[in-house]
Amino acid sequence: MISGGNCCKHQIIVLRDLYLTLYSDTEAKLTAIQQSMSALQEEQPDITRHIASEASAREELAAVTAELSRYRSLLGEDSSSDLAMQLQGKEDELQKLRLVVAQHQQAEDAIYAEVERLSGAWETLDEQLKSKVFNLAAAEERVAKSAHEVRRLILFYSACRL
Repeated sequence: MISGGNCCKHQIIVLRDLYLTLYSDTEAKLTAIQQSMSALQEEQPDITRHIASEASAREELAAVTAELSRYRSLLGEDSSSDLAMQLQGKEDELQKLRLVVAQHQQAEDAIYAEVERLSGAWETLDEQLKSKVFNLAAAEERVAKSAHEVRRLILFYSACRL
């Protein structure tokens, strides 16, 4: 059987150990999330580069479309075989650029989805951590109240003996 003074010390030690365990678990989870973010950055190192590539492709597409319109307005619809081949080349180039834009869009969507997933995981862990901290604070408050009650009872019984 644990005496009154040792009981509070034992409870405080248990609570301290619980706090340290929760703290180390939280640190481990945070490290894991940081490693996941690093791995994502290594897999998709530069989101900005993808966005800039897409913007560049769209600018090229707009320039080619404007140039084609200008040629059509200058030459009309009836053009020589040479111009038709150039036009076909431009259409092929336009198709390739559209494919590049679609690929960049898919890569960007995948990156955003992964960031969203990691953000959700981060929020979940943050809520868990806050919950554990609040639970620990409540437990510490109960221990403090118990310790105060024990001191009060010791003083009461000491006063009764006199």
